[in-house]
Amino acid sequence: MSNPSDYSVSDHWDGAFDEARFEAWAKQLRSGLSAETVDIGFVFATPGYGSALAEILEILQIHCQMKQLVGCTGNSLVSQGFEYEEGEGVSVALHSLPGAEIQSFELEGCEPGEDVPPHIWESLEKLDSASPNGFVVFADPFSVKSETMMQEFNSRFPGKPVLGGLASGTQSDRATQLFHNTKVLDSGAVGISIGGKVGIESAISQGCLPFGDSFTVTAAENNVLNGIANRNAYDVLSDAFDGLPDAMKMKSRGNIHIGFVIDEYQEEFVRGDFLVRNLIGADPKVGALLVGARPRVGQTLQFQMRDRHSAMEDLRERLDLLTVRIKGRSVYGGLLTTCTGRGNAFFKVSDFDASTIQDYMGPLGMSGFFGNGEFGPVGGVNFVHGYTAAAAFFVEQSLVCKTPRTLSGGEGNSNLV
Repeated sequence: MSNPSDYSVSDHWDGAFDEARFEAWAKQLRSGLSAETVDIGFVFATPGYGSALAEILEILQIHCQMKQLVGCTGNSLVSQGFEYEEGEGVSVALHSLPGAEIQSFELEGCEPGEDVPPHIWESLEKLDSASPNGFVVFADPFSVKSETMMQEFNSRFPGKPVLGGLASGTQSDRATQLFHNTKVLDSGAVGISIGGKVGIESAISQGCLPFGDSFTVTAAENNVLNGIANRNAYDVLSDAFDGLPDAMKMKSRGNIHIGFVIDEYQEEFVRGDFLVRNLIGADPKVGALLVGARPRVGQTLQFQMRDRHSAMEDLRERLDLLTVRIKGRSVYGGLLTTCTGRGNAFFKVSDFDASTIQDYMGPLGMSGFFGNGEFGPVGGVNFVHGYTAAAAFFVEQSLVCKTPRTLSGGEGNSNLV
């Protein structure tokens, strides 16, 4: 368990569920938080607890005295500075957020292939009057069109960050669970809005290093990129690759992505200004690239390379910038959603994401999970990411509130998916 705190505490339960022992563990966890109230509790559990999940949630809400509880399943979990990538477990964090106004909500899911019915967003309409500063959302990847959901948040709440991610489970079952207070849900999404005197700041590490020059898209159709800078797209990629040092060429094989600039108003573009998407394939005969997005003519792009060293450097850089941005403001706790493609297998060391965050921001109570997709803003616009560490921090709300500028049409890439 993390050290006793006025604002947040977290711990990881290891192994099978035992009612008496788990209840004692929950009471001990609550005793580590000196605050009188627990405004929100985050709960993440590995698949396999089955019918015991409802009892686990009830014990936690009663004995940890949570006003509200949200969470989901994850095939690996985060607690404090540790990442638990093997075995059964439950990760719990308790947060006391002074002056926060918190509302929890549920969103219905829909069947695969169905259009999203408009009434699904009715729960969000009730949040408008709360003047939220940001959101934490967990969704089932099989019943929620996550890109559509992000667009809905961007439209209704421009400039307000959405953190969290897509729940994960066992590959064989293709099923996940969501938690809302004492309920276990098999579809849809759950989340909270946070308003009042507490805001959400984020560090979104997509783990890539830009290389070559930035270019303008000159021909594209759906997710096929045909022209870059009035040349065929394949030739531009080939030239950028040829310009790499030999050592980087070896690293980049199979690890090249494309980054699209979100805010075109900047004079220059650096790492962190791009929404990174997969390079799915290439056709040298026609000169086209197949990408995991729908690029638009006029957008700025730059090729990106992803490996463990660039991902390590990127996370540290995001956290450096965050500490400057929130200097002088109290940090009450954290939440980490990291990709199933990261972790020990990728970094070749254990606990890299979680321990690095604690090194920069801790000690603070932090929970989280390895997801099937990570939510977070880039350039003030929320997206669903892959291969990303999306860290949320609950902080004292800044007294300086900027009116968000909505990016649309030719002004930016808010509609890029």
